[in-house]
Amino acid sequence: MVDKLVYSDRIVISLRTAVKDGGLGLEDVPDLIKKILRESLWCERVIQQTGEFIRFESFADFVKTKPLEGLGTDVTMVQRMCGSDIEALD
Repeated sequence: MVDKLVYSDRIVISLRTAVKDGGLGLEDVPDLIKKILRESLWCERVIQQTGEFIRFESFADFVKTKPLEGLGTDVTMVQRMCGSDIEALD
């Protein structure tokens, strides 16, 4: 079974890739955001590439922090990428 902290990093990597790729991965952003929020995957994880344990106190900090720890973007950009998906925007 995959450790939850490693699993969290895998999902965050998927979201970061979708955000970075823009057009190519844009359709995946709302579902990934919902999964990350529902399961609190943004709160803490182990970065697979470095083995470093990361913990965030707020989702906004997670979004703003540069990769590999965070997404390296801003909340407004993530909201725009979620389009009209009400659950993702909430």
